[in-house]
Parts: sequence; structure tokens; C-alpha cells
Amino acid sequence: MVYDDLAGIEPKFLQNLKYDEIYDCLQLACHVSGYPIPYVTFHFRNRRITSNQRINIDRKNDWWILRINNCTVDDEGKYIAVARNRIGRVISSCSVILSNKDPTTYIADV
Repeated sequence: MVYDDLAGIEPKFLQNLKYDEIYDCLQLACHVSGYPIPYVTFHFRNRRITSNQRINIDRKNDWWILRINNCTVDDEGKYIAVARNRIGRVISSCSVILSNKDPTTYIADV
């Protein structure tokens, strides 16, 4: 039996890019499928995001997670995830708006 080395399944987002804000950490995640396993890159303001001391990109099974520590209002805006393999590519995006309420200084009306 001969297998076609070019066979595969194009990438697909099972969960589009979404974000959570946890204290001063911003976490963006997406769930992708495809064969061969798609590789995901993240982009912000037309630039590819790379890991550094403040930014971490992880893959756990088919989930890709972008974590930005010590986030500020400068981190607000449109984020794009591009999933690609040799068959094709797909794009998902979300707009991040950070909460400006600090729980330690919030005063409720009584």
C-alpha cells in the first residue's frame, strides 16, 4: 500500500482566539486542528509576537496560549492568530480591551 505524502487536513479553529484578563496578566488562547498539526503564530499591530521575559507562547495538545505578564493599556488592541500547515492556513482574531478597575481602589456607592 502506498500513502500519499501530501495528504492532510487544512487547519481549522475549534475555538476561535479569545482572551481573559487575570489581574495583570493577559491570556489569549485558541484551539486548532488539522494534519499535519498546525503551527500557530500570534500577531499584534502587524508584527509577529515572540516570547521574551514578559511574553510566553505555549502549546498544550491542540491549544495554543499566549500569556502577557504585567499588561498595560499599551497591550490593548486587535490580536491575530494564524494557524498553518502545509495544506493551508486560517486566521482568527479578537480585540482586547483591558479592565481599568483596580479592585483595591474600587469604592461602591452605599
